[in-house]
Amino acid sequence: MTNTIKYAIALARKTGWRVFLANPKTKKPVFSGWQQKASADPSTIEQLFAPYSNAVIGLPTGPINGITVVDVDTKKGVDGYKTIDRLGLELWTGVVAITPTGGGH
Repeated sequence: MTNTIKYAIALARKTGWRVFLANPKTKKPVFSGWQQKASADPSTIEQLFAPYSNAVIGLPTGPINGITVVDVDTKKGVDGYKTIDRLGLELWTGVVAITPTGGGH
């Protein structure tokens, strides 16, 4: 069992979230129908991930896992963080993944 499979199973067990496989270079799902095949079941995760040793863990957002993501861009002369401040919006920032351009998810 690869570390990716172990981490996917651990994530699913801890959170109940469904996971799928993604291409490590493009972050796109490895197979079609991923929305229906995403799973929190350890044996299903192991079966799905086993043939794809280089895949990374994908996490569906939206109703399936109850996760909302806001994409804040900082590129092409636009700073999404300044726009959020200017509009007087407050965002929960408990977990932020910084993008290569300095934005965040």
